[in-house]
Amino acid sequence: MIDFQSAKSKHALWGLKLSTFLGGNSDQPPLEIMSDHDCTLGKWLYSEGLYKYGHLPEMKALQKDHQHLHNIGLQIVELKRQSRIAEAQQELEKIAPLSESILRHLEHLETQIKP
Repeated sequence: MIDFQSAKSKHALWGLKLSTFLGGNSDQPPLEIMSDHDCTLGKWLYSEGLYKYGHLPEMKALQKDHQHLHNIGLQIVELKRQSRIAEAQQELEKIAPLSESILRHLEHLETQIKP
C-alpha cells in the first residue's frame, strides 16, 4: 500500500528538483526526472498501483498525467542541454497545473482505496 502523504511530498520534491536542475549548472538531471518509472510515484504506479487499482478511472487519469509530467520534464532537460533556457522556462510553467492534477488524483485515490 502506498503512503499517500509521502507520495504527495515526494511528488512536490520532484518539481523542486526539476526547477533546481533548470537553474543550475549541471547538464545531468536526477534519474527520477528522466523516467516516469524511476520516481517514487512511478515505482508504486507501475508495480502495485496499476496491478491492484488499474480498473479505477482515477488511476488511469493519474497514470496519464504522470506520464505527461515526465514528458514535459524530459523536454525541459533537452531544451536546457540546447541552451534554450527561455523555452525551458515556458515548459516549466506547464508543470504546476499538471502537478496539482496529480495531487488531486492521489487524494481521490486515497479515499477510494484506503482500508
